[in-house]
Amino acid sequence: MRLLTRRIGQSFAVNGVTITVKAIRGNRVRLTFDPPQGVLVSRGEIIEELSAAAEQALAGASHPPPQAGG
Repeated sequence: MRLLTRRIGQSFAVNGVTITVKAIRGNRVRLTFDPPQGVLVSRGEIIEELSAAAEQALAGASHPPPQAGG
């Protein structure tokens, strides 16, 4: 894990994605992202939800529903 200290207006880059600190208010930080075209930037909780949904879909696919009359 890496820890960076930045002030408002300062930037850093990760894998070609430039991240700039725009505002700090209390315990909230506003960031802007400038990713290359085709790079998806998403919040961690959204990625977790999509991952859980994909796991459920795969689990359901491995156990087909019971057939009627059988």
